[in-house]
Parts: sequence; structure tokens; C-alpha cells
Amino acid sequence: MLSFRRPFSIVAVAALAGPGLMHADASVQPYVADANTIGLWHLDETNDPPTTFADASGNNYTLTYEAAGSATVSAESVAGLFGQGVTGFRQGGSTDNLRLSATGVAGTNPATQTFEAWMMWENEADLPQNTTGGGAFNAWQTLMHRSQHQQILRLEPNGTGGAQIHYRVRTQAPSGGTARTEDTYFDMGEILANTWYHLAVSMEEVGDDLIVRMYWNDVNTGTATPNPVVTNVLEDFTYDSRWWNNMWIGGNTLSGVDGFAGIIDEVRLSNIARTEFNTLVPEPAGAALWLGAAAALMWRRRRVAA
Repeated sequence: MLSFRRPFSIVAVAALAGPGLMHADASVQPYVADANTIGLWHLDETNDPPTTFADASGNNYTLTYEAAGSATVSAESVAGLFGQGVTGFRQGGSTDNLRLSATGVAGTNPATQTFEAWMMWENEADLPQNTTGGGAFNAWQTLMHRSQHQQILRLEPNGTGGAQIHYRVRTQAPSGGTARTEDTYFDMGEILANTWYHLAVSMEEVGDDLIVRMYWNDVNTGTATPNPVVTNVLEDFTYDSRWWNNMWIGGNTLSGVDGFAGIIDEVRLSNIARTEFNTLVPEPAGAALWLGAAAALMWRRRRVAA
């Protein structure tokens, strides 16, 4: 007759298996371009200072750091989540446009698309909830901007001590009329310094409507397919897909004073409404079999003869 000293413990197997093997997702990885990638920028250039950033999608939409007017500032290559990241969009009170311009991407602006990036703020004073206005500056940080307000994606104080995401899209102005703009918000609460966050915003054309979804996760989210934190159905909304100019990352084209204050890494633009992101990737091959063997071993060790 067999007896057991105590019930089988999956926790013990977890300890034996090691970190990361108890779930189907293991570790964050950079993106690899697929058929739906418009632009993919790893931002790993280390020139001093870097002025251009290659497009890994194969579409050759090179990002160029622009400091318009009399600005003498430059981008800065710093440690990112994957290799290097880039900062330098909100420097020294400059009121010139400091941004990355996606050269040539002006003609690629589908109504169904996803924009996403990783970001981090090293200093408490630079966090979105602590962004202040004054003079020519507004109290927000631009992550992505498309000319004439077709799209604006920015982070800003929420008015209660935390931060919020603010995403704006607009329709084309009818003849003799004005364009319709729609704003979508997500209250992020308090953002922490020295923590990497992943932000994705998708819009999907469904019939006569446009569906906006936001995804906001830190690096420890635990899944590659997070649920959207916001879903906003814009009824009878036709996105203005024309481009007068390019897409800008880290700054805008209007006031030039609302630059991003943190570090940006791993930016991807896609022509579908994505639901899976690089917050995590599948576990290494064979991990499930290894777990099974570990479980069997623990089972045998816990049996004792009566």
C-alpha cells in the first residue's frame, strides 16, 4: 500500500523548473517585420549624435532627427529596453520642433492601423503626471503626431495627480464644412520612473464606424495578448487618411514645444489592428516537456512505502 506525505506540489515543480517556465510566455523580445508591418524602427543607432534611424521593415522609411529653426540640440542614443533607445525631444526650453520624421511614409496611412512603442522616464520630474506648461509650452508630451491633427497621441497630467493617454483622430472636412474630431482617453494613474511601458493604439475600420483600442502595459504584464484598456466605437466616422506631411515621433509639427521627455524604443507601425504585441514571446521549445518530466520526478520522490 502506498501513502503520501503531502499532496503533490506544483509550486515545488515551479521552483525546480526555474523562472519563466510556468507560463506560456517567457521574455520580452524585439519585433521582427511581418507582412503587415509598414515601419519598424529599433532605434539602435549609436552615432554621436545619431541623426538617422533605419527602418527594419524593408520599406526604407528612414527616421530623421529634426531640430528646426535655430535649434542647436541633437538626439541622444541611450540604453534602451532592447539595445539602444533615443531621447532628446524636450531640451533646454527650446521652442523649435524636435522630433523624428518618418521620411517618405506620407502616402501610407490606412484607416486600419496600429502604432506602438516602448517608453521609459528616468527622472521623476519628467514623468507625464509631472509635466507642466508655461510660456509657449503645453503640459503634455507628444509621442506621435500626424499633420493637420489627423492623429495625435500624447501623454499628459490627468488633473488628479496621475497621467492619462490622449488620442485624437479626425475626419476629412466636408466641402464648406469643418472636420469632425474625436478624442479617446485612458487614465493610467501614477506612472513610475525607471519602468518600461508598452503603449499601442489601433484603429479599425468596420463598416461605417471606426473602432479605437488602447493597450497599456508595463514590462511585467505577463501576456503577449493583453486586453485593450479602452475600446471606443466612433460611429459613422471616416478617418481622414490624406497626408500633407510625414509622421512625427517624439514631437509635433504645430507648436514645436510639446516634446516627449523620456526614452523611446522599438517603434512599429502596422496596417492591421494588432492584438498581439512584443510584451512577451512564447517560451523556449521543449519547456512543456521539461515541466512534465519535472512533475513526474517530484511525484516519484514523494511516494513512500507503507
